[in-house]
Amino acid sequence: MSKVLTTCGFCGCGCGVFLEVDGGRIVGVAPEKAHPVSRGTLCFKGWNGFRALNHPDRLTQPLARKNGTFSPVTWDEALSRVAEGLSTIAQKYGANAVGVVGSTKLTNEEAYLLSRLARACLGTNHLDTAARLTHGPTLSVLPKVWGHLGRTARILDIRTSDLIFLLGEDPKDQMARVGAYVLRAAKDGIPLVVVDPRRSDLASFATVHLQVQPGTDTLLLLAVLREIIARGLHSSEPAGFTELKTLAEPFTLERATAECRVAAEDVRRVADLLAGSKRPIILFGAGLTGHVNGSAAVALLYDLRLLLGEASGAWPGLLPLHHSCNERGVCDLGVLPDYLPGYRPVGDAAAQLAFAKEWSAALPSVHGKTLGEMIEAAAKGELKALYVIGENVLRLWPNSAAVRNALERLEFLAVQDLFLTETAQLAHVVLPAAGYAEKEGTFTNLEGRVQAVRKAVDPPGEARPDLKIFVDLMSRLGHPLVGAGAAEVFQEITRLVRGYGKLSWDGVSQPGGGWVEPEQGEPWNELLVPQLRESPEKPDGEFPFLGFVGSPPFHWRTGTMVERSHTLAREYPEPEVWANAQDAREMGLRPGTPVRVVTRRGSIQRTLRVTNDVPRGTLFVPMHYRNGLTNEILADDLEPESKVPAMRCFAGKLEKVG
Repeated sequence: MSKVLTTCGFCGCGCGVFLEVDGGRIVGVAPEKAHPVSRGTLCFKGWNGFRALNHPDRLTQPLARKNGTFSPVTWDEALSRVAEGLSTIAQKYGANAVGVVGSTKLTNEEAYLLSRLARACLGTNHLDTAARLTHGPTLSVLPKVWGHLGRTARILDIRTSDLIFLLGEDPKDQMARVGAYVLRAAKDGIPLVVVDPRRSDLASFATVHLQVQPGTDTLLLLAVLREIIARGLHSSEPAGFTELKTLAEPFTLERATAECRVAAEDVRRVADLLAGSKRPIILFGAGLTGHVNGSAAVALLYDLRLLLGEASGAWPGLLPLHHSCNERGVCDLGVLPDYLPGYRPVGDAAAQLAFAKEWSAALPSVHGKTLGEMIEAAAKGELKALYVIGENVLRLWPNSAAVRNALERLEFLAVQDLFLTETAQLAHVVLPAAGYAEKEGTFTNLEGRVQAVRKAVDPPGEARPDLKIFVDLMSRLGHPLVGAGAAEVFQEITRLVRGYGKLSWDGVSQPGGGWVEPEQGEPWNELLVPQLRESPEKPDGEFPFLGFVGSPPFHWRTGTMVERSHTLAREYPEPEVWANAQDAREMGLRPGTPVRVVTRRGSIQRTLRVTNDVPRGTLFVPMHYRNGLTNEILADDLEPESKVPAMRCFAGKLEKVG
């Protein structure tokens, strides 16, 4: 048996793992003791997630739809069909009729090539990833003020902070190393403030748990800011201070109590803790950003940082909690509709010139469509072709019926994945891809740490690494690349992409890798004054509950990998809905009762879990089960700034089945 050191392919922590290989198969994993973050530990997903790579459902050969059914074809035929399908649509309707969706599990090198393929070969900026769902607002706010995605703290800063402010995420469940550091810090006496409608495990260790009404996080932040300003707890008054003060003025402690359902003394205490800290760290995730005011919430976190002393340089700062193993990296490398690699705006003349020269092609300069906008355009018949890599859009995006309708209207759909997902089943051509343990490259973790990904085994059958598929497809589209292996593409990245210029292939191969180091431009010392919006999802007489969604501990995103790892799937096999114990008693419902969750878009069946971990009048629905897809009942209205769907909250009702 041999061992191959690589980077874990699940969450954004980027833990070091040894893959144990016997007979050409991965048979186990072991943690890397020298890794600076994981330090010889792994979470349950890290120990067991590799099993999906050995699953018999893996795609092993290209498929093409012929007479309504899939037939195996050669790679040559499959790639020719994809190239012809995409280029024919572009020639007939224009490049804006073509869209591309990339995976957050691509390596950095694959992400960079995909950005090149979309822009230089297909002529489109309609390019996006699933990062839109979790950090669309982060992408709409922070690159504009900092020129990068906003890592001004590192995971290990949690241990040396004097206050942890955690919003919209339970890292103990979804990014366990971050959660472990938060838990250890709280046990060591570092104050922890948790903003979460659920009473999570971490919330039970919090100094203050603000168990807000779902969707009111932004109102809470305004109440905290108002308290800081009104009591003179801020240390500076940057440009925009008067406007921000005016915006926050109506959000009194009384209003916070009434609308957010939190105690006034808790809001006051949080303001005191923030103002009194010297080394606070702010961690935030999709539970904060996936709302109608998601971009406003991120802007207010930036404002909070600026008001309380960014100018002093004492703040560790903001750390967005990116979910997937390379969610941060694919954004850095330009799989976005508005940014070239390195967060260079697509309309920036100097950036256009640099990349056009390297890629030997004229590049589109108009802001492309986000994932949600591409789905809307497909539904209207405006987008005609879509190339989807490693994302099961039907299980990813809300309002699944509308997504299916949009995909079925496409004249051409190509899907590249490990499995024949629900999205792949609608495709005209399906390309079998390699998993993280079957290819070479790098990942960038949530804090900007760039680390090597090493091949441990061959992909099954005829499956290929995404990088090779992109290179072969680019050649058929008239842009051949010579010697484009992972190391060569990495070298091009270090020459052209801001923040990656100081990295080396040897350096990222060392334990802990190297760091993205964004260029330091002129400091942005102006407060952001966001626009607020009313949520359309409000309880009423027909739909009396306010529901919210999230991921259960052992499930992950669309479930494509987790559900094919039996040791993970069995830990949380039953699709549930959580209801407050008093609400359940008043409705005459017992734990384990089959119930139906009904919204304005449809219904799903679940098993009732009765708990005091959610507030009265609310429902918590874990996502991603095939048995009644949660996304079927969620809203797909797009927030104007970030185009993230406001899917985290819904108005609904609970009905007993039978």
